[in-house]
Amino acid sequence: MSIFREVVLEWEGKEHRVTPSMALLRSIEMGNISFMDIALRTSQGTPPFSHLATIIAKLLQSANVNVTEEAVYMKLMSGTEKEISSLMTGAMVAFAPQMATDDKKGNKPADRTPAKK
Repeated sequence: MSIFREVVLEWEGKEHRVTPSMALLRSIEMGNISFMDIALRTSQGTPPFSHLATIIAKLLQSANVNVTEEAVYMKLMSGTEKEISSLMTGAMVAFAPQMATDDKKGNKPADRTPAKK
């Protein structure tokens, strides 16, 4: 079972189901791409489209889609608002780990907030 959730990315009119892996995450982060930086910059209205293109291309390639980073970048620059939003959201949601919960008891994951000094 993967800690990551399956996402559906639409490319060239076809839906592709992708479940990321730690190996895929490592390969992306080894290229000096930070998901935290992307999230921050996107929330500030300046998404790093070249980094997003790399992530989306790698996700699609992991689903055996023959696509290049350049093709994804072109789609991000010229696609419809819906296409762009869907690809960007899919890329960011894909690598958010599923939180483990005990549904029977209603337990929540441990709080990872650093203690204040």
